[in-house]
Amino acid sequence: MRDGRRKTAFFYTLRGRLFLGMLLAALGAAVAAGSLSLLTGRTSRKEALRQALSHRMESCSRDTEALLDHLSQSTALLSLEVREKAERYLVSEDLLLSDLEGSEEAVSGLEGTLFPLMLEEARKECCSGVFLILNAAEDAGSGISRSGIFIRKKDADSTDGELLLYRGEAEPAEIFSLSKEKSWQQEFDTAALPFAFGESLLPSGKVCLSPMSALPGTSEKEVLLYAPLSLEDGTFLGVCGFALSEDCFRPALVQDDSRNTAALLAFGDRAEGIDPGQCFVSGEDPALSGTLSREDLGDGLYRYAEEGDAFVGMQESLSLSQDLGTLELGVLIPERVYQEACMQDFLGNALFLLLPAATAVLLSLLLSRIFAKPLLGSISDCREGTRSTSSVQEMDELSALLSERSQEFAKERKRLLTRQEASVDREQVELFAEGLKSLTPTEREIFDLYVRGLGTKEILARKGIRESTLRYHNRNLYSKLGVRSQKELLRCAAAMEEEKEEKEGV
Repeated sequence: MRDGRRKTAFFYTLRGRLFLGMLLAALGAAVAAGSLSLLTGRTSRKEALRQALSHRMESCSRDTEALLDHLSQSTALLSLEVREKAERYLVSEDLLLSDLEGSEEAVSGLEGTLFPLMLEEARKECCSGVFLILNAAEDAGSGISRSGIFIRKKDADSTDGELLLYRGEAEPAEIFSLSKEKSWQQEFDTAALPFAFGESLLPSGKVCLSPMSALPGTSEKEVLLYAPLSLEDGTFLGVCGFALSEDCFRPALVQDDSRNTAALLAFGDRAEGIDPGQCFVSGEDPALSGTLSREDLGDGLYRYAEEGDAFVGMQESLSLSQDLGTLELGVLIPERVYQEACMQDFLGNALFLLLPAATAVLLSLLLSRIFAKPLLGSISDCREGTRSTSSVQEMDELSALLSERSQEFAKERKRLLTRQEASVDREQVELFAEGLKSLTPTEREIFDLYVRGLGTKEILARKGIRESTLRYHNRNLYSKLGVRSQKELLRCAAAMEEEKEEKEGV
């Protein structure tokens, strides 16, 4: 019953096994296709890192441009208000601008008139200070010294931070409860300014951006947004504007995802490299120092190197609406972070490639077990003259057919040998029978295999011996049995068997 159930099972047939093999091959192809699809469709860590840097760059550039555009507009508006208030003061006091030169009273009066406006702008705007430099001095012979107002703010991005007087008359500052900085002076030294001061040296009606520098008596780097001032009659009044420190750009340069990342804002062309000492830098890590040389890595990424350290990042020029000059923005990460991302991509790609390869190997082993093992087993059974049930119905049928044919062949061989019995001498048969008794166990086993109809190759395979060994045993057999060939050996064996059967029948 059990064999009957097996033979009716679909997967017991060769057709069923072929179907199973094709199904496994299709599943393997699906796994391989899925792996390749994931490999090509997934975002690599390197690409994700590049996109993160690109998003950070976009955010920083947008916020920086917005800050500078807003403050440049505020600078232009401030210049208009300063000019209007200055003209009203001069008209009310019946003064000309030239009358201010060498007049302490007139200069102090004008500064006092403009001080509330400057104080209001310092508190309102995101800046590190607001300044006004007049084209006049209390001392007519002072040369490069000029009167004015410079109010600095300790917290640049705060509207209620402490304000300090850096340049200007002390009396208005005392009225508004402002303290003086340690490096306070009453007038400006125009030679120490980061831009050239003078009517012919400044562009008319245009907001400008100065190079980065530290103002006299301070250590903090700043840039100045400034606009020249002229009265309605074209007389050069001076310059006003805003000071911007690194803290002003911090909200634009520092993002929520800025860990291990530094943003650098450089004023001026930095196509060949970046000097962090000439940049506003925001970010906890990496620590930057020295000039960074630049190497193009492709895909918008650059490698920045200095002695002992290397970084990877992006760099682009910012476009400002007021034509304020060239600004370069860079976003950097330590090179080790970039290399870790590349290594993770390599390992991930290797895993995705190994998965289809491993699937192919397993499928090969399964298909070999399904098809090759039953076939080899049936062939081995045929060689040994045994018969067993395999796991493939067609193989069992073929094995049964071969076994039947083998039995028919043995019977026919015996019949032919019997027919030739008359040619065998009875005396030779008796010597043959006596010789059988002197055979060794190995020789007797080989003799029996010959009688069963096995050929040389089958005996070699069955016994597991070499052909030279079989020839040695054959010589001993022929010598002891008194025959000259295998054919004669079989005739004598058949005649001896026939004679034995006749005696038993009697």
